[in-house]
Amino acid sequence: MDRVVVLLLVIAATGAFSAWWKARDGRVRTGAAARPAGGDRSGQDRPDPVAGSSVSRWSTLPVEAADIAAAIAPASPLVFVEFTAPNCQPCVATREVLDRVTAGRSDVGIVALDVAEAPDLVRAHRVMRAPTTLLITEEGHLLGRVSGVPREDELLALLDSTTPQPA
Repeated sequence: MDRVVVLLLVIAATGAFSAWWKARDGRVRTGAAARPAGGDRSGQDRPDPVAGSSVSRWSTLPVEAADIAAAIAPASPLVFVEFTAPNCQPCVATREVLDRVTAGRSDVGIVALDVAEAPDLVRAHRVMRAPTTLLITEEGHLLGRVSGVPREDELLALLDSTTPQPA
């Protein structure tokens, strides 16, 4: 009888964790919830952004998140920074969602960072899994954060809330 009770408790705990994980996965977090614990790094010295680089829509740059925004700021006031990994299937799905969300928009850039090539950034931004996507401004301010494959409608809503609407 005790084994049955323990088994039922394990099944209930697993179900509760699964429901929590599914509800959280891919959700856009903004404000204080988007900032990694450990405070703001804006006061720390950073290396100069990649000067004179030709940044395509999908770029891989091993630099600070704020410097990524500065490197492509003339073309994009907002930047999606995707922390990705090789052979990561959710990363491919994230890339497709970001491509659809930014299609036809010149005000949003996309940068992919390989977590293996940028361990300092991974630690600094408390990235615990790939894919993790950040939306930052050209000044380096974090507007939103998503762990897992982002939900397209939430990304569009976040972009609409941060982009000035024409009068």
